[in-house]
Amino acid sequence: MTVRRRVLLAALLIAPAVSCAEIETTRNFRGTVTRVVGTYVSVATRDGRTRTIAVPAETPISIVVPARIADIRTGSYIGTAAIPQPDGTLRALEVHVFPDDLRGLGQGHHPWDLQPGSTMTNGIVGTLTGNDGRRLTVVYQGGQQTVVVPPGVPVVTYRDGSPSSLVTGAHVLIAASPSTQGVLRASRVVIGADGTDPPM
Repeated sequence: MTVRRRVLLAALLIAPAVSCAEIETTRNFRGTVTRVVGTYVSVATRDGRTRTIAVPAETPISIVVPARIADIRTGSYIGTAAIPQPDGTLRALEVHVFPDDLRGLGQGHHPWDLQPGSTMTNGIVGTLTGNDGRRLTVVYQGGQQTVVVPPGVPVVTYRDGSPSSLVTGAHVLIAASPSTQGVLRASRVVIGADGTDPPM
């Protein structure tokens, strides 16, 4: 994976933690591709609208593929969107296992936009306890979180994608902002493999 892809994928995973000005202009669009015309894709988003988004040739594209809870080990570098629980733990909504060349990206704990009140935590797995290792300690610079991964929560990993991966019916997560012409312009794209929804 190129340095540019590494940096921009990291930006996707920490987007809600950037400055207020950038939050106002950059948004995550989740939905299904309904049309592809040249470098433009139309996406039926979860709010019931259809958005047309320009995806320039240089836009980094990643694909998420299914993984297993057994792929998470002590020392793994992971990210997890989660909901805080009354006991101080986090209940995972998804877990993505980073390949080695993405280790260290997006490290930290911050708000996320998957659902109201959700967070994103990226860090190193310190310990695994409970049935099937579903209680994780995730350590990052300056802190740590305890994450409980319920059965059925999606676990995925990444591989490189390409513009040809953007096809009608693909489930996507696209970070985009308005250009000076008012057209939405993608800065990064995540695609679910084989009909999988990018769960983050």
